[in-house]
Amino acid sequence: TNIVNGNFGMIKSNLAINHFFFFFLASRSTFNVLPIKNFRLNAKLVSSDIRLEWTFDGFDSISHFSIERSIDGREFKSIGLLKKLAAQFHQFLDTRPNQGLNHYRIRVFSFSDSSYCSPISSLFYSEISGRIRLFPNPATDRITLIFPEALYKTPKV
Repeated sequence: TNIVNGNFGMIKSNLAINHFFFFFLASRSTFNVLPIKNFRLNAKLVSSDIRLEWTFDGFDSISHFSIERSIDGREFKSIGLLKKLAAQFHQFLDTRPNQGLNHYRIRVFSFSDSSYCSPISSLFYSEISGRIRLFPNPATDRITLIFPEALYKTPKV
């Protein structure tokens, strides 16, 4: 028996099938489903970083997590690895988020190298440093606004 296209699980057999017999199909793919329930992934802005927090129920055979990020929601790249903790709550700090929309997912690996991909959590990130200042407060007939440098490099009306 030859595996023709391992990515899609197609199997080609050179043997003639001339009677009924029992058989089993198994997969060596990393996309096997793990018995994980209630996976919750949250992305939060913390200062100039994005903190990912996740919880789930079940499955004691988890070895580690791969934290993955995407700019288009389709192609994900690993940005870090984390070993499973005894608790069901885990977190990871992305200290170099992309400008714009960041899509995150967690790939959960078992000790047998099966994996499960979490639902996607997305967050918009913009690197504007500083605060807009307004004075005097209260104002009577005139106010002054001071914008951070990042805002007035490309003025918008």
